[in-house]
Amino acid sequence: MKRLALAGLCALLFAGHAMAQTTCSNATLTGTYAGISTSGTLAGLLGATAIPIYIEAQVKSNGTGTATANINYTTVGGAVSSGTTESVTFTINSDCSLTGSAVIAGIPATLVGHINPSGDTAYVVSQTVGIGLNGVLHKVD
Repeated sequence: MKRLALAGLCALLFAGHAMAQTTCSNATLTGTYAGISTSGTLAGLLGATAIPIYIEAQVKSNGTGTATANINYTTVGGAVSSGTTESVTFTINSDCSLTGSAVIAGIPATLVGHINPSGDTAYVVSQTVGIGLNGVLHKVD
């Protein structure tokens, strides 16, 4: 009788855990994300030495795998620009990992990362050789 009660309790605990698990999709990244600060270096693409890069942007996504990045401020090796818009494409897997592509400082880049199941924060890193960038997206609406 005790074993049956223990087995029932374990089944309830595991069932509750399985129900609490969240899956992600492209719809997880929906809304406006601001306060994005991406920093790193461009190495070997614009010369022999690494050039520092810093980007601040606002990203708007409708949850279908595409987004628009409104670049507020970019500095590449000390040269400053602002007011550009770039398209971003992405795929969010059920485990909340993500892959995507964007143009960074005029160079096509492949991105990988993770989004919280709530969709409030995403972390991205460039996988493109020569672009050493990482960033955080924080949802504002």
